[in-house]
Amino acid sequence: MNAPRRPRTKPNFAGPTTYAWILFTIPGAPNINMYPQTALINTVFWSLVYEWKFYLLLPLLAVFAKPRVQFALLAFLALSIWCYSDTQLEWFFVAGCLAAAAVRWKPVSRLCCGPLGTAILVGCAGATLAWQPMVYSATGAALLFVPFVMIASGNSIFGFLTNPSARFLGLLSYSIYLLHNWVLFLLSRVVNHFRSVAELTQPAYWALGALVVLSTVAMAAFTYRYIELPFIQSNRTKEADGIAR
Repeated sequence: MNAPRRPRTKPNFAGPTTYAWILFTIPGAPNINMYPQTALINTVFWSLVYEWKFYLLLPLLAVFAKPRVQFALLAFLALSIWCYSDTQLEWFFVAGCLAAAAVRWKPVSRLCCGPLGTAILVGCAGATLAWQPMVYSATGAALLFVPFVMIASGNSIFGFLTNPSARFLGLLSYSIYLLHNWVLFLLSRVVNHFRSVAELTQPAYWALGALVVLSTVAMAAFTYRYIELPFIQSNRTKEADGIAR
């Protein structure tokens, strides 16, 4: 006896689901067309919520541009995150703001680019992997803040970050960020159609992971070359024309 077919649902292009996604999921991330967990197909939209909240608050934050007031605001934000945040993600935005200020301080830059700075960088990154596997905490943000500041100050980890392969991946980083999740989703679905991913042997699982990585990098290289780069070059041309005038 055949199993009953699931009734097809007509996409609702004007309902609350559509408005929620158009508003960058600020009202939430409801399932699309009643299919469960559709948000997992590509989860990189999560940062858009924080970005737009920041843009909306920017005029208010400008009031706190004075140095003394900034420290008071920082203390207030830290206390608010500690008491009310469910995800603890906000610590990383605070760390990013502090890093932007720290890299402008010359003593910090000198320390970051020396051998001692490299040792501290590697130590903090290793401590994060060992003690903060989920990383989303104040401790995780503090541990990653140190390597972030040092790399932003020019520390190349003995040239590792400036070799051609690393620079190439750096160019593709935004495309990789946008593409990796749904490449992982699609390839996992294909494999899962023939055999459960949960039942794969360790070598087969690593092979699947390698395929995801290679596919993502290849697609990112294509999108960078034919989508990102033309826009970058167009903007540079406009800027050069504006300077020339």
